[in-house]
Amino acid sequence: MFTLGLGLVYDVQHGYSKVQGTMAIQVVVTLFGALRGGGNPTLTLELATSSTVSDALRACGLPNRVDIWTLVDGQKASLDSKLHNGAQVQFFQPVGGG
Repeated sequence: MFTLGLGLVYDVQHGYSKVQGTMAIQVVVTLFGALRGGGNPTLTLELATSSTVSDALRACGLPNRVDIWTLVDGQKASLDSKLHNGAQVQFFQPVGGG
């Protein structure tokens, strides 16, 4: 579920719906490196209260890949880590070379 504006939220399973009461949490996502894609590196998302890191990735339009590193509130997190209201999420894509 992610905010589309005008109080509308998109839920991957249920489609569009109105934000009502406590059905949504707000998280701040910061994208680093190639994940920024030249756009705004910081996004504020409204997600379902049961949302995980994987849901936040999807809401940002990013692929659900193992090579994307995630921190939630400064701590390493897995794709199935549950998010909470006010969570600070950072997504990194490692860069390698020689």
